[in-house]
Amino acid sequence: MEEALAGYERARDRAALPMYGFTTELAALAPPGPEQQAMFTALAERPAEVDRFLAVLTGSEPLAGYFSPRNLLRILGFRRMAKLMLARRRPHTPPHTPAADAAAVDRPAQAPGAVGGGAS
Repeated sequence: MEEALAGYERARDRAALPMYGFTTELAALAPPGPEQQAMFTALAERPAEVDRFLAVLTGSEPLAGYFSPRNLLRILGFRRMAKLMLARRRPHTPPHTPAADAAAVDRPAQAPGAVGGGAS
């Protein structure tokens, strides 16, 4: 009995792990990445699809099936899907953060090759 329960526990945890990862990602309250933004935009344009997305969040729709490439293509459309795939192939540039952008505005610009803080 103990061995059977341990096997069930492993199978249950393996099946639930993707949903926990997805929930944790959403709960981080970070700005949505390009993939999430594309998905939320597509959902806003297709209200009937929102029900299926909410079913994924509640566990009544399988996460793996909903986020399968075929279903994502159906939801996002060819252009959005192609744009996301091409963006992933390009070299990554770090996102601009408000703090870094604000610091750049507060700093006086230096001429190329200049060293030091400049005269005041």
